Amino acid sequence: MSNPRPSRRRAATFAAGILVAGLLPALTVAGPASAEPGCTIEQNGSPLPFPAPDTPVCDDTTPPDTKITKTVPDPNRADYIKGKNVTYTFAAVASDGDPGPWSYMCRLDGATAGTWKPCGDPEGTTSPQSVTYSNLDDLKSSGYTFRVYAIDTPDAANTWSDGSLFGGATEDPAMPDDDSASPASAGFKVDTADPSTFIFGEPDTFDPIRPELPMVQSRNIQVRLTSSESRAGEGATYDCTLNDVKVPCQEGFTSLKNLTPGNKTFEATATDLAGNSSKKPATIVFAVPRNLKTTPGWRQVKEEGYFAADYLEARTVGATLVTNPVQVRELRLIAPAGPNLGRIDLQIGNGQRRTISLFAKTFTRFKVYVIRDEFSPLASGKITIRVKSLGPNKVARIDALLIQPVGGR
Repeated sequence: MSNPRPSRRRAATFAAGILVAGLLPALTVAGPASAEPGCTIEQNGSPLPFPAPDTPVCDDTTPPDTKITKTVPDPNRADYIKGKNVTYTFAAVASDGDPGPWSYMCRLDGATAGTWKPCGDPEGTTSPQSVTYSNLDDLKSSGYTFRVYAIDTPDAANTWSDGSLFGGATEDPAMPDDDSASPASAGFKVDTADPSTFIFGEPDTFDPIRPELPMVQSRNIQVRLTSSESRAGEGATYDCTLNDVKVPCQEGFTSLKNLTPGNKTFEATATDLAGNSSKKPATIVFAVPRNLKTTPGWRQVKEEGYFAADYLEARTVGATLVTNPVQVRELRLIAPAGPNLGRIDLQIGNGQRRTISLFAKTFTRFKVYVIRDEFSPLASGKITIRVKSLGPNKVARIDALLIQPVGGR
């Protein structure tokens, strides 16, 4: 992209030389004067057609450079700024020691191309100088590009001439001696919108008993995280908690492993590349059953498809499992059902025993038996499970308990 540079065609015109020569035929014409080396401030030759021998002739042919010294706010690693305003500070750099003063031209390209405009201190007496762009639109795809170049103000205003009659000393008009050879540039993106966070996929089992607090069927589950930034292809990072304890998580699938019994609240907050975070986290709640531990009369069997990948099996009528004391309102038993399984009795404290048949025409690994619902009166005591009868294969099996509130072992 070319810069608008002032005209620097400084050769005396041939026609003017002929006119002066015609008016003063008797005078001797001096040869062209040469520019002094090391010049930083341009000086013309004598305005007379015959330059005096002691008149300095100087053409500054060293262009200034321009550098951007500061950006506020500073773009992050993804080139985003937070906010709708940005200020650039810049300065001229003169390799030949030219003191200036300097003027500047700036432009800001965004969704549409900008235009070059004077910027900074009009007098050019302060260094560094700055320009501020306000009320910028969010622009995440292409972003913005800022450009600035310095102009050697006194040299640009000076039409250099060596004073010769016949245009002896000239320079290349494309030579960038009065302004920067190329602009300094910097890019940034603007994003002020807070992302929305979403959780999909888990718990993936619909719970017809309590859909607002579904019971999971495993101690290890997955949640799938996404956000409005993910749909835009920009990406996001996430902060997650499980019952207010921070847990690692990421875009896409996140595993929650070795879940302890009880009600769980999982929250996720997305932060986009610009540093904007969701004002409200995405939240799911679910309940985790309590795996039953082996006890005399019951044998642990490891097998996939059961809660915690195991179940308890008894082959003796009267085999008993007793939990620690609990306070319970809602109670569910998770146990397999099938044609060869027997019956068990379940009792809370000194309450009434309830007989549960594990018989079914077809085999099911994970069956939920609702003993009490969430509207039941609160009961206290140990939960006792006892084998009442064995099936044709002389076996009874149980898996886990869901206890609300949390209790037992």
